[in-house]
Amino acid sequence: MRLVVLLLAVLLTSPAKADVYQDIWTTVSEASQLALDGATDSAYARAERVLPLALSQNETLAAVLLQNIIGTAQRAHGHDQEALKAYLHAENLISQLPQDDMTRLKNTVYLINMYASMAELYNDLKKKKEACRYARIVVKEAEKKDDKAIRGTVFTQAGGVLMECGQAEEAARWLRQGYRDALEADLPGNALVAASHLMLIEDATTHCHPSKNTWKKKADSLLPHVHTDYPKGVYYSSLSHINLTSGELTEVHKAQEKAMELEGMRKLMTPERTKEYLRQAEEEQEAVYAQRHQSRVRLITSSLIGVLIIFACYVLWIQYRRKKMQEEVEHQMGERFIEGMESERNRLARELHDGISNQLLAVEMKLESDGPTDQARRLLAESRERVRHVSHELMPPEFSHHTLDELLAQYVNSVNGAHSSDITYQSTPENAIWSDIPSDAAFEAYRITQEAIGNALKHAGASTIAVGMKKEDGSITITVADNGTQPDIATSADGIGSRTMLQRAQTINGTLTTKNTRFGTIVQLSFSLT
Repeated sequence: MRLVVLLLAVLLTSPAKADVYQDIWTTVSEASQLALDGATDSAYARAERVLPLALSQNETLAAVLLQNIIGTAQRAHGHDQEALKAYLHAENLISQLPQDDMTRLKNTVYLINMYASMAELYNDLKKKKEACRYARIVVKEAEKKDDKAIRGTVFTQAGGVLMECGQAEEAARWLRQGYRDALEADLPGNALVAASHLMLIEDATTHCHPSKNTWKKKADSLLPHVHTDYPKGVYYSSLSHINLTSGELTEVHKAQEKAMELEGMRKLMTPERTKEYLRQAEEEQEAVYAQRHQSRVRLITSSLIGVLIIFACYVLWIQYRRKKMQEEVEHQMGERFIEGMESERNRLARELHDGISNQLLAVEMKLESDGPTDQARRLLAESRERVRHVSHELMPPEFSHHTLDELLAQYVNSVNGAHSSDITYQSTPENAIWSDIPSDAAFEAYRITQEAIGNALKHAGASTIAVGMKKEDGSITITVADNGTQPDIATSADGIGSRTMLQRAQTINGTLTTKNTRFGTIVQLSFSLT
């Protein structure tokens, strides 16, 4: 949308100019055309060259257009501070325009588009106060317009900025108005963006389940009528967020996948690829339409450039926010796991102290006073039964009926193929007797192996995992080797998974080592059978 206003502004300059000014306006027209063609570097060079001449000749309107070209080019290259300087200079020059030029400007959407760009730019620079100020200027200017298309676009755009700046109530007012105007102007994409933002605001204020979110229902009804990627991306990103706050993790994953499936978005994440894609699209359009339609094609493609760049930035921001939320969820789950372990330890300690310990004391006193009587034997049998009951609570039933070798083979078979991975298991020697591994050691070794395989799948990006168990000289060694190339967060020195695995290994007097190589990660557990 930023480049569109350049052409609109150029069309304002119809008065005949003297020869001394002709070069200025010729250069303005050429730079504008280059900007519309996506050749921002060439447009920037021409604008920089002729700007001093325009200022020296008091061609203020030309200087305003040149500053806008410079600001657009700077922002396209990610130079937000330089872009802001150009826009502010243009704003200052606008205040110095003659009345005739100012009147012509106010009769177009130039000022609205310029201030909307400044609101978004300040928001990107994390300057919320200034972003809100220009967003409010934009909506006041848009209120004066009768065109529903302009109002539906501007109110939605400014409402989104206000929402990002934490002004939820004010944002909701303009987003609702933008939603109504967009519907009346038959702009379902703009209406979907407004409804998606309002969906987030309603979720933050009511904390209701996504199925009861009224704006989600309205957005759902609009979705089939929208055929562009940006509004759909905003919708699925907002849907992912409200599902996350409601604990619907499966739905979060589905929404994120939908957002990532939008055609053409990934390859348009960089300005260079964006320009190439739009250049090809423009060539196809020019082959279809006659020469008289070329100006219209350039306007459409330049508008698409702005939309796609905004969407790319929005996707990156959503990914960053999703990563932070995922880290928080994992942290909370780890804390709950540790609290549960501590609670279970305390319960078992009370059971041993208050129940079995006191009962054994009674047996001891009975033996000292009366000798081995029937009552003493009965108390001793009851104590043994209570010890057996506690041990059964600590050990899952399957470890009473299967060997560690059988359980590991069964687990590897059940997870083989997850995340498109190939997982194998082998135990040596083939004639080994595995039933002599104590149940408590087998249980801890099984859990450590599960955690190592899970880390390789979820965090290391492994496609091949080899699990092996070896019995030799009265000791057991279990090895989990993977070809993962990504950092393994869960097994880092400060990770909850690493601490839990080490605690389990220490429980059975075993040793646990983790070795990272250029070929992958090797986790090895060793413990003695004696």
